[in-house]
Amino acid sequence: VKLCRRPTEYACEGDLFYDCYWTVLGGPAGRLPLLPSGADTLSKYCKAAKSVPTCTRNLQIEQCPEEKKEILGTIKDGFRSIPDSICNEELPASVEEWNKCLNQEALRKCVFEIPRPDLKFDSKVDVHVHFCRDREETFKCELAAGSNCPASASVAKKALYELRAMEHNLYNCSRPKIDGYGGSGFSTTPAILVTLSALCVALLPLKQTLLRDLN
Repeated sequence: VKLCRRPTEYACEGDLFYDCYWTVLGGPAGRLPLLPSGADTLSKYCKAAKSVPTCTRNLQIEQCPEEKKEILGTIKDGFRSIPDSICNEELPASVEEWNKCLNQEALRKCVFEIPRPDLKFDSKVDVHVHFCRDREETFKCELAAGSNCPASASVAKKALYELRAMEHNLYNCSRPKIDGYGGSGFSTTPAILVTLSALCVALLPLKQTLLRDLN
């Protein structure tokens, strides 16, 4: 995390949380919903994920507005949960299954067929509401595209959730609420799969192109 800036003159340094995240996890985030494969590669990202607290621990947020401090607290909690998924010893094998079974054609179709809302919003609040909703619905499309994956892909699916949830936090969006999905797993019952398919209504996702070599 030598690229992370250290606090100098700012009283509220919440923006630096974003720098820390993209510096250490920009690689896997840029390829989602596919995940980086290979034990060595994932070990590198595991090490990076564990280093995030080093990047954020000295950031000054006491002078941030209360609402901002609450958001940053949620982000810090998310940072702490990511290593549990990225460093799971079962992840390399699970990623191979997930990347192989993810139905990318179904994902493209789901995204392509979504209705587009009128972009003439009344305020920045409206823009942000639509932005957050679109990100959540796109994530549901990703999960639906992996609905036929075997149970062995569930560890990778959980890692995907943690990374997507962290992105939601960073963009000041609520963490995606998926039926039966929380910190421990995701239940792919037929009823939930039908719900996910019905909820595949989103704008084209923002393309994440920040790919970094974390050595």
